[in-house]
Amino acid sequence: AKPLSDLMYDWLTVLQNKAEGVAAYEKFLKDAEAAGSAECVAMFRKLQERDTALLQEVKDHVFGMIAKGGKAGS
Repeated sequence: AKPLSDLMYDWLTVLQNKAEGVAAYEKFLKDAEAAGSAECVAMFRKLQERDTALLQEVKDHVFGMIAKGGKAGS
């Protein structure tokens, strides 16, 4: 048996990509603030909040899968 199922690998990849995306918003926010664009600051902040919430959901899902031994569940 493989140490990591394809599905678990997929989810860990999503988790990593989301985490990197959320972290990148810090730089984007600074750039928007430096450019004096309140509209861009507001939009990046909205994206950051939504992606952070999604990241938490994905994290909970993945840890739930791990707790069940890597099974996707019903």
